[in-house]
Amino acid sequence: MSDNHGTLILIQGLAGSGKSHLIELLRYDFLIQENFAATAESEERNIEDLARELRGGRRCIISDRKYRSGIERDKFIYRVLSAISPSPQPRIRLICFENDIEAANHNCLKRTNKVHDPTGEDHVALNNMDTKDYEIPSSAIVIKIHRIDVAT
Repeated sequence: MSDNHGTLILIQGLAGSGKSHLIELLRYDFLIQENFAATAESEERNIEDLARELRGGRRCIISDRKYRSGIERDKFIYRVLSAISPSPQPRIRLICFENDIEAANHNCLKRTNKVHDPTGEDHVALNNMDTKDYEIPSSAIVIKIHRIDVAT
């Protein structure tokens, strides 16, 4: 059993908030940016992969819209810690972009880097639903959403 403590960084925010950009700037060993919890089977498999990486002392980043609510986020963290046990618990960092629907939607409509949603309208529709149950815990580092000026 390793004495290394891995680090789990959970990044949350509305579409267009800057999650992908932040992830590009951070150093990590293991990343699942989207579809971590697309199905119950994929979530279970990904939690096992994540636990293995954390037991090895690695720095891991997870960003999935499912965990925007406190209940789902807490269940996820509990499942990860259970999967790691009896190894030392990892450091857990929560980074949340502010819940600014106007700024996030502005960015969705301006950006051009999402080939599966070239107009941004699909992400705006998701944001209009997600903003209602997006909870930022008091322990989180909160980042302001910066509006992009030109299409990127």
